[in-house]
Formats: sequence, structure tokens, C-alpha cells
Amino acid sequence: MNKKIFDLILIGLYAGLIVVSITYIRIPMPVNFVHPGNALVALSPLLLKRNNALFASVLGVFLFDLLNGYLSGSIFIVIEAIIIVFTTDFLFNKIFNKNDSIKNITIIGILDAIVKFILVFIKYLIRQMIIGNGFSASLIYAYSKMPASFFTAIVTMILFPLLYVSLNRVFKKYE
Repeated sequence: MNKKIFDLILIGLYAGLIVVSITYIRIPMPVNFVHPGNALVALSPLLLKRNNALFASVLGVFLFDLLNGYLSGSIFIVIEAIIIVFTTDFLFNKIFNKNDSIKNITIIGILDAIVKFILVFIKYLIRQMIIGNGFSASLIYAYSKMPASFFTAIVTMILFPLLYVSLNRVFKKYE
């Protein structure tokens, strides 16, 4: 099979996996829900080439937002996905020199979760300021949204190494 066609198939499958995981694997929270999609976005550059990971992750989160009524905030989610993919790629390739020991993979998962947590806080702060709220009111609102983000970060920290171990085996077969 042509390598470019195969890469497009992998991108589509991975984007679909992100959409399905966010859509159907949810833990409801008072202000939002927790899902494994963030872990899959963070893992993408370890399983796909970086550019393919970017495309699959952005496509996956955008399609979820489009299909589930979250389009108004989609630009923030897409930016978060791009930052997370670059974070994972940088940590794995530059900091850990492509050493995929379970310790390194776990550390990357923890750092990705922390970065995502900070990005979500900034997103809520900026969104409130854009609609005209003052800094203090925006700050309070952003803090009120953080419990779900905290649990999502915990889920990402746990799932990142677990999913890497299982999915890496599958993706290595098709390199």
C-alpha cells in the first residue's frame, strides 16, 4: 500500500479514536466531564509522526466539538491540542532522547497533564475577559471550572503510560 495513503488512514483512524473516546467514555462532573481524549492527544506524537499527530489530534478534537455543539470554543481546544502535541514531541525527542522507558513516559504524561491544566485555566480566563468581564470576575470563573480539569489531568496522568504501552505495540507493527 502507498505510504501516503496509509498515513492518511492512520490519521483518520486516530482522529476517530479521539472523537469516540471523548463522546462515549465520559465521567460527568458538576461543570463539565472527564474523558480520555486528552491522553490520546498527548500520546499522538509518540505513535504517529509529529505532523500526522498534529493533524489527527486537531481533526479529532475539532470533529468532536463540531458534532457535539462545542464549536464556539473549538479554537481554544485546537490551540490546546497543538501545544500538547508539541509539548509531548519536545519532551520525548529533546529531553528524553527518544528513550521510551516507562519512567520517562510517565513523566511526559504528568507534564502534559500539568500543561493542559494550565492551558485550560488560561482559556477560561481569556474567554471571560473577551466577553467583557473584569480580571477578578474572570479569575473567579476560571477557578470555578478547574475541578473537572483537575480530574481530567489525573486521568491523563494514569492513562498516558497505560495507553502508550498497549497502543505502541500496535502502531510499531505498521511503521
